Amino acid sequence: MAEATYSCSSVEFFHSTVTKTAIEKLASKKNLVIYCGAGTTIDRTGLGWAALITSIFTGGTSKGYPTDEEIKLMAKTEASPLQLASILTQYSLENFSTDVKMQENLGARLASLLYQNASWAGGLTSEFIAQLAFEVSAGSGGSVTIVTTNYDTFIETRIRELCTGFSSVQPEDVLADGADEIVQTNQRTVSVNAISNDQLEQPLEVNHSADGVQFVYLHGSVDAAGTHRGTLVLSEADYQRTRQYSVELLSLLFSRQQSAVVILGASLTDPPLIEALAVTRKNAEDPGNKISRVCVLPISSTGYVRHGLSPQAMSQMKRHITKRGRLLGVDILIPDFHFQVAQFGYELSLAAAERPYSTSDERYGMRLSRWFTDWEKTNEKHEEFSAKFFAYSQKRLALLRSSYFDYDTDDNGEDESLRLEIWARTGRGTRQLSLIASSLGVLTDKTVRRCEPLSVTSTNASVRAFQEGRPLHVDATDILRSGKADVTSRWKSYLSVPIKNDDVVPVGVVTLASTRTRDSSGLPSGISQRMEQIVDMFRDLGTLFLDNPTDLPGPPI
Repeated sequence: MAEATYSCSSVEFFHSTVTKTAIEKLASKKNLVIYCGAGTTIDRTGLGWAALITSIFTGGTSKGYPTDEEIKLMAKTEASPLQLASILTQYSLENFSTDVKMQENLGARLASLLYQNASWAGGLTSEFIAQLAFEVSAGSGGSVTIVTTNYDTFIETRIRELCTGFSSVQPEDVLADGADEIVQTNQRTVSVNAISNDQLEQPLEVNHSADGVQFVYLHGSVDAAGTHRGTLVLSEADYQRTRQYSVELLSLLFSRQQSAVVILGASLTDPPLIEALAVTRKNAEDPGNKISRVCVLPISSTGYVRHGLSPQAMSQMKRHITKRGRLLGVDILIPDFHFQVAQFGYELSLAAAERPYSTSDERYGMRLSRWFTDWEKTNEKHEEFSAKFFAYSQKRLALLRSSYFDYDTDDNGEDESLRLEIWARTGRGTRQLSLIASSLGVLTDKTVRRCEPLSVTSTNASVRAFQEGRPLHVDATDILRSGKADVTSRWKSYLSVPIKNDDVVPVGVVTLASTRTRDSSGLPSGISQRMEQIVDMFRDLGTLFLDNPTDLPGPPI
């Protein structure tokens, strides 16, 4: 009998004592440092570092410039992403008269790649990091420094939105004689400051005062308009030139007393990060300094998943990974899925207010348990649930076709069949999604409904979107793993939108299946605003049915 392949950890990540203890320790610190790697915004851009580098230079038309095929060949064979960046940077330098013009062109290109689909395909990692920074600085009066190697400004923009107009009444505020309102005698606001990498070339005194959030862009930044701040670090020469002051800054931040360091979206391979962790290890291990350092590293980001390891072998690999972290003075937490990185940020912001977190009724496990209690009551009325979703789905499909779908002038889309369905977590403790209702008909017997495990090797579109924590519009061929047969199903593409309830717990997915591929479907993937409206429609539909399961909606309007 063949040995089973690893699916997911035996204990849910947020139910683990190790995870809850780490959250509690981090939340107890007044000084917070968040190191954000590429993974913190990949759920907004859809681009990892290697894909971003390749995409920047694809489409070059200047004489002598590598063709798209040559770029792809380099990416697949000899060149690492950093080496490829160096090759292509040199070509760009030769095609622009000055380095300034090359940087301007690079900024415009990066903006078009980073922000083109972020409005509809975005996940919640950057949102929850922003909420965490805001809670620590505004709610707890602590200091926050966010250091990132990313070029985008998603997190900074969101924090500025949260801080706009914020003010807090301090304990010294008193009631004036005869007044029934608090007179603000000591109003506190939250400041947001951004530092470009050019400023780091000279010794910089990083602001550690409370009531503020400070950003440091180690590799420069680009806003949605294509305007860049600092020097955009891309090639091996750029990395070498900026390495020293990056290490100096990180070493300063990582060794501060009474501080929490959270590393998110980084695979612990960036040389300045590794060097800074190594040289400050003794400071972090000194009990008198009271420093907590944690890295959240999903197992799906390590490369072990594609090797089809057994549960026992994967458990051993996880233990080896934590040993490496110990050498660098950082505790490595290893969730199974990417959505858990974003959720970690949210739980940490909640823990800053809910102390002690590990026994709080508001911790993740308790919130999920409350939802399951309601859901189990709803399961008793499964036929009513299915019938109401069926009615709502017919209305939504008609609206999609009439107002949102986009076909070529010679294509009316009559041959595109659609199926709208809702998947939910079922079976408390089983860690699975079940198809609980569909636009194809009313489910009268819940014992025959389809169930899919939450597995790192899943080929189910709804499960994949749930685990990624962001909307996915994919062809069926995109979600097949190696060794699988070609697509034989009539359903050729899927738009799947994860659903969270009001307690910010992921509870299900709304999925639209199509008999056409992604590129030929009427879904307007290239029209960001219209796709955003469709995703919002699906979220509203999912929330209507899953947020409060015991309160089934009435007839659709």
